[in-house]
Amino acid sequence: MFEYKYEMPCLTADMVIFRWNNKKIEFAVIERQNDPFKGFWALPAGFCEKGETLKEAAIREAFEEVGLTIDEKEVISVGLFDKPGRDPRGWVVTAAFLVFVPFNSELKSGSDAVRAEWFLIEDAFNGNIKLAFDHIQILEKACELI
Repeated sequence: MFEYKYEMPCLTADMVIFRWNNKKIEFAVIERQNDPFKGFWALPAGFCEKGETLKEAAIREAFEEVGLTIDEKEVISVGLFDKPGRDPRGWVVTAAFLVFVPFNSELKSGSDAVRAEWFLIEDAFNGNIKLAFDHIQILEKACELI
């Protein structure tokens, strides 16, 4: 048997979900039900399951956490986020994706979410809401792509 001498990271996938509302862009977040960052706002995200691509994981998490069905063809890669310490649970690397949904898309909290809400992008950047993990950096990178 082959002996692997390197530590393996956990893989997660994050979905930045945008919609237009009265000529302004909003993004979807959940209030986290569990630690770490219990009570903080976070992008829909979660761990990749065995046999699943990172994009598939992001789409699944969007459905499980905010109740939105995402078309894979509409999803755009934002990038990888791998800064050591980005997740207090250990070495976690995430692939972030973005998608625009129709303006009338309604959120329905589920799985790890206490509630799901739409916020204006400026609410995150001016400190009106506190995002968990490194989700502000993920949101910043996603905004560079739109």
